[in-house]
Amino acid sequence: KASNTKRKIQRRQYQQTSRKNTLTMIISTRSFLFFAAAGSMSSDSSAVTAQASTPTHLRGQQPKEQRSLQSEPERGNYHYKLSQQDWTNATHGRLKITPNDLPFNMQFGEVELFPGGVRDLHWHRKAAEWGYVSAGICEFTLMDDHNRYVNGVANTGDVYYFPLGWQHSIQGIDPDVGCTLLIWFDDQDGAGSINLSDMMAAYPKEIVQASLNGIPEEALLAFPKGTNAIGFGRIQDEKIEPSDHPLDLWPVFPVKKGEITESGEGGVEYDVRQEQLLATLTMSGALIELEEGTMRELHWHTNADEHHYVLSGKVRNIVHSNIGGIESTEEYIIEKGDVGYVPLNFVHYLEAVDGPATVVVTFNHPSWGTQGLSAMMAVTPTYVTASVLNTTTDIADTYFPKESTAFLKKLPPSNASDSVEDDAGVEAMLNSSPGH
Repeated sequence: KASNTKRKIQRRQYQQTSRKNTLTMIISTRSFLFFAAAGSMSSDSSAVTAQASTPTHLRGQQPKEQRSLQSEPERGNYHYKLSQQDWTNATHGRLKITPNDLPFNMQFGEVELFPGGVRDLHWHRKAAEWGYVSAGICEFTLMDDHNRYVNGVANTGDVYYFPLGWQHSIQGIDPDVGCTLLIWFDDQDGAGSINLSDMMAAYPKEIVQASLNGIPEEALLAFPKGTNAIGFGRIQDEKIEPSDHPLDLWPVFPVKKGEITESGEGGVEYDVRQEQLLATLTMSGALIELEEGTMRELHWHTNADEHHYVLSGKVRNIVHSNIGGIESTEEYIIEKGDVGYVPLNFVHYLEAVDGPATVVVTFNHPSWGTQGLSAMMAVTPTYVTASVLNTTTDIADTYFPKESTAFLKKLPPSNASDSVEDDAGVEAMLNSSPGH
């Protein structure tokens, strides 16, 4: 019951804030650039923009697809050990999808396409797709509502964005490893798709024949009888010819060319927002590299939920909402292949434990906002922060942050042999009046 109550409160908080902020900001002049860059625009395009940018909780809900696991991975309100989940195997690739009953407003999938493996032509019923190529090279085709399309390549370290409902296909073309994709959807049940293979299987043969220029009935016998999620295609020696009517904006961006955040020590963050990838309408993301013992400071996101995947190493996180007091705080440690989740405006941090770590972070907003503990305390008078924390201004002036710092090195545990002189100095500061 307590867990259900938590989920309802989180969902209600997300809905109230998102209706005011996310919808307004997404249907912005910058988002409009995705369609307007070519200089011509139909009234239908405006409807597409509004639909693609509508917060997921306002879209029509579809029946959820049930997914069974051979073993149930560890889960919590804010994490899921996907590394413990079994792969769904296919001849030419394999995939994992987080369950759609997690209390997350986003869904995640990891897809491995073996060399030549082709993810069926498809589109997602309820969500846009944000992807990160973690290994290999993939070739893709993406088409909009005006039959404009692009054929392109995404390399290791690239991110991409495919809007809600836009048809796309992906093939692993690295001859050695194919490609591995980390994929996020801005809906709790966003991975659900309609595919070319199941569409052909669902309709009577006369409808299919009429749709495919009178294809002989014998040829239809080889078609799949249902969804063929990952097929096989020969890796082409030559690249696909580019479109004569390309999309206005390119949907791929190298993450390490993003805006760099590296204040403090021990870490660096590469940010890709709509300012960098103009094509994105509803999502954005970052790559965070942490040295051992480094923490991304205590912070929260003002307009977006966060979903993160551990690319390498091991990460500790503590999520705090103050819903029900400090007892509601959840701590977890996740490692390579696991995912974590942080709702809108909940406090959290990321700490590399037992070695360095790399984390891919995704948000369900095209330009996520962040506020941190260090900046909050730096801009607030010390007599205020000292009063709130029941300490003295001497302590506040000495220890409280004076500038925004994204990355921090954790201090070693206190040692009983610390100098008496230091202890005496702190005691003197504590003996002054609180807030003065």
